[in-house]
Amino acid sequence: MMAGQLLGTGGIAVLLLGSTISEPAIADAALTLALLAAFASVAFVKYGGGFGRQRAAERREGE
Repeated sequence: MMAGQLLGTGGIAVLLLGSTISEPAIADAALTLALLAAFASVAFVKYGGGFGRQRAAERREGE
């Protein structure tokens, strides 16, 4: 997940830098991607973070 966040942040930076040179609408797309990335991080922490621990606990109980 952190690698995805890093790539997303780099992509957003490239889009924002590119928008200063060419089309201003690219800045809107970059800021929209930044907002979606923030929500994806929150969703991962809230819903996706415990799945590995839950499976590990189930394995321990089965032994």
